[in-house]
Amino acid sequence: MAGLLVRDRAAELRAFITRGFGLPLTRGGSDCCLWPCDWIVAWRGLDPAAQLRGRYRTALGAERHLRRAGGLLPLARRLMAETGLPEAVEPVPGDVGVVMDRAGQIIMAIRDGQEWAAKADEGVLIEDLPMLAAWSI
Repeated sequence: MAGLLVRDRAAELRAFITRGFGLPLTRGGSDCCLWPCDWIVAWRGLDPAAQLRGRYRTALGAERHLRRAGGLLPLARRLMAETGLPEAVEPVPGDVGVVMDRAGQIIMAIRDGQEWAAKADEGVLIEDLPMLAAWSI
């Protein structure tokens, strides 16, 4: 078929995560919530976090949004549902989820093989973390 664009999700995901290693963690820019949503924008053209962008710049500002929403998991569920993204019981690479990191913090991450990639202070953390919820992208 002429003009049919076939995208390589694995290659685009790998490039996105690789770029993430060079981005410092910035609240309201490239943080544990917005960075996975940036992937959704890149892959699907949908932005679950549109209403959050530009609304906070500090950890305290982010915490205020999370507290008002009842926490990250309820906030993520609402934003993903409003965007029309279905929950995934068994996420595949490129899906997005809410996980618990080694310190017990609840964060958002991108499925990368059998592990999760999450924005960290120094680039990206890639580990097998317990999943609380996930969405098909």
